[in-house]
Amino acid sequence: TLTDAGHYLIAYNIGIDCGTSTNRYNHVAAVYLDGSEVEGTRTTSYIRGNNGDYEGGLSYIGIINAAASDQLTIKVWQDLGDVGYAGTVRNDATAVALVKLPDTAEYIRLHESGGGQTLSDLVTNITFDTDDEVDPAFDRSGTDDEIKTLTAGDYLFTWSVFARKPTEDGYRENLWTKLVLKGSPDTVHPWALAGH
Repeated sequence: TLTDAGHYLIAYNIGIDCGTSTNRYNHVAAVYLDGSEVEGTRTTSYIRGNNGDYEGGLSYIGIINAAASDQLTIKVWQDLGDVGYAGTVRNDATAVALVKLPDTAEYIRLHESGGGQTLSDLVTNITFDTDDEVDPAFDRSGTDDEIKTLTAGDYLFTWSVFARKPTEDGYRENLWTKLVLKGSPDTVHPWALAGH
């Protein structure tokens, strides 16, 4: 239960083990407030048991805005398109952390609601379609896929990407995301790479 209203930094990791099953499994996790999924908090873990890959992990870090007395839960399930079920949560690789953030900080929170952006092996900007919150320290036009910082200082950026395994076949590509600073598109901080 979140006692106070406001912004919270939430981070979770969930270890998954499918034993010795030779099937392929796509597991999903998301944050829920009062029983409703918080859009943009889904993440995936693809286990390819037929290739000897029996363990996976789901992880997420981001900022949510909650009301006082909201009930926060993290749910995990098997994605659509898989045959049968195999998987347990690993007790040695599962945790959650919450931090109540100051009300004086400025925030920008975006998420993708419509989906459907085509991905390929080319680096492509994510075109977020929903602005949850844009405070004065940031600038973003309705169709711009860049976030502009208007005040000098230290910033914390987090992001996540959810990918569904196609139901028509058993394959799913590995996706990578990176943070690119304008003016140095080929310079990426080491911590800014994340595979999903």
